[in-house]
Amino acid sequence: MNNNEILIQVVEKAGGWRALGRGLKINYQAIQSWKRIPAERVIAIEQITGIPRKRLRPDLYGSTDNSATDLLAFSQALEKKCHELGCPCPDEEIIKWLWGQKAEFYSEGYQQGVALVKKIKKIDET
Repeated sequence: MNNNEILIQVVEKAGGWRALGRGLKINYQAIQSWKRIPAERVIAIEQITGIPRKRLRPDLYGSTDNSATDLLAFSQALEKKCHELGCPCPDEEIIKWLWGQKAEFYSEGYQQGVALVKKIKKIDET
């Protein structure tokens, strides 16, 4: 199933674009611009729709592939989110460790994962 098919299924299960936007507490037009479901929205969408996270983002939850391309994408997404949240970006070693722990990292929620990075950075600085 490709990303467009998954998004269509999500919208149908949620009861439409506006209903999904209300459930996620974001503007529905923002959802319409998605190319795929953002990592930080997977858990909430799973709760709203009942569609398992493995189907929503198999690249995050259904695969144990540690390819360099996936690691680079993960690293870029993490750095972007850290920048948005105003927290320090993790160094390469921490990113690789998080990548190895990605299932646990995402299941706790993206923001909790960023908090974990902050905690690790504080430990490293002492």
